Amino acid sequence: MRRWVCCALLFGLFIGLMSATPASAEDCGGNFPARLGCWKKGLGDGLVVVTLRSELPLDGRKADRATMIDGVLKQSGNLEVQVPAGVTTGEGGTVLLMLVAQNHRLVDPKAVITPLSPATRTELDNVCKQKQSFCDAVDGKGTLTGEDLVGKGVATRHHAYAVGSTGDNDRDKWPLRHRHRPDPARRLRPPRPHAPPRHRPRDRRPHRRRTHRALRATPPRHPPGP
Repeated sequence: MRRWVCCALLFGLFIGLMSATPASAEDCGGNFPARLGCWKKGLGDGLVVVTLRSELPLDGRKADRATMIDGVLKQSGNLEVQVPAGVTTGEGGTVLLMLVAQNHRLVDPKAVITPLSPATRTELDNVCKQKQSFCDAVDGKGTLTGEDLVGKGVATRHHAYAVGSTGDNDRDKWPLRHRHRPDPARRLRPPRPHAPPRHRPRDRRPHRRRTHRALRATPPRHPPGP
């Protein structure tokens, strides 16, 4: 009985500690307005860095989006958005880039920027009046890259360095940890045959045949003849 009581108390203590743990940036889920509201909570305390690792859709109710976009735009000086190489922003990610300042739009040249549809451009007409150059750059003109935005002067090329990384070099692209991936061509190579173990040859001495001395029989003495 005492065991069950102790286990119940420990379980309750664990649940209490988990609920008291503050939420991190990775806990901001939900639709687009919910994510903006979650990120907005930290803008008053300091810099909030959002790294897009996948497409961010522009979902949720239009009224909720307008409210959250207006609130984030007023505090966008403390918001920074990073888009690593090979990542597609999605329409929500492009809108998120629009909300921040030019020096806080940190994009890799190989990032893929989703253009804004005509309906989204109409919805964000008031925002585009403040971010005219960026809206013109992503106004439904086909898929763009980070290099295109940097060339048009509406984004900043970003390079990050990490000290004490887990890779072979101290230079890591983007502050995301990537495990070392083996060379795929290496997997196709046939395994090397294992060499047989080298044994130290024994000290072989020439085998000596044992020879026995033949017994010399004494010739019989014959009696003298008659």
